[in-house]
Amino acid sequence: MVPGNPVFSPDSKKIRVTVSRSTLETDLTRIWELNVDGTNPHLLPLPQHWPEDSAVYGGIWTPGGKHFVFSSFKDGSDNLYEYLEPRWYEFWNKPYAVRLTPGQPEVTAMAPSRDGNGMFVVGRMAQGSMHFYDEKEKRFLPYLGGLPATQLVVSPDRKWMVYTDYPRGYLWRCKVDGSEKLQLTDTLAQMPTWSPDSQWIAYSDWHELYRVSVDGGLPEKLTSEGFMEVLPSWSPDGKSIYFNDYPIQGHLRIRILDLETKKVSTMPGSDGYYAPLWSPDGQYLAGIQNPPKSLAIYSVKTK
Repeated sequence: MVPGNPVFSPDSKKIRVTVSRSTLETDLTRIWELNVDGTNPHLLPLPQHWPEDSAVYGGIWTPGGKHFVFSSFKDGSDNLYEYLEPRWYEFWNKPYAVRLTPGQPEVTAMAPSRDGNGMFVVGRMAQGSMHFYDEKEKRFLPYLGGLPATQLVVSPDRKWMVYTDYPRGYLWRCKVDGSEKLQLTDTLAQMPTWSPDSQWIAYSDWHELYRVSVDGGLPEKLTSEGFMEVLPSWSPDGKSIYFNDYPIQGHLRIRILDLETKKVSTMPGSDGYYAPLWSPDGQYLAGIQNPPKSLAIYSVKTK
């Protein structure tokens, strides 16, 4: 555990402090509360429906103790939230939080006003635009009007493309000319990859794997391994997805998800390999070996 940002309550009876607990599976950051003599340490209760993987940190009281404000990445960017506790006689209610900032610019620092009724914040505006290299012009030019996007992937039938918007990282699809845009997720979606029939997109949220239809709808959770599943790659027949746990020493292996049974197995002989990638013709599977760090090719014919 790594504590930081301790703050005293205005009456000097309590301390609230940010604590990070990192493991292979999670990077959990929360605010703890304890009495000034060190007794009764406990997690500050999270508001209802607060995502377990959304960090809560850097809390401060305003002068007079009327407001307690903290930071979180809950809504896709660093925002400020006010922590509101029910009055002492409202025992049936639970704490809740109200977002105070709009998402952009991201909040990097804050300080309360002297009267305790406002906040001064330092923000950072994240901006980006997609460009392509024009062979004739010999320079980069804006693509689709400088669309703020990353991780663009064209479908195998060349009709569609998916991308993650910047800076939130939500998944979208559209025609290759930019028409028929549709938002596919309202949560983080990384490393998108198309199914061979161009009907599905698999992706990782840096915890588990999901797939979503090109037509939209609720994303389907595919794994529950708990080891930060990343880098999905569809098998040539579209019946399975190859992936790996986050590449940490001791957890390097290529995993195979059977889409019909939802069972996960380990590819034989894949210990020490990660980042699986199938060739378009389905004859080869590339992967990275570590140690020693090198590129390896698996041949379907020779096995």
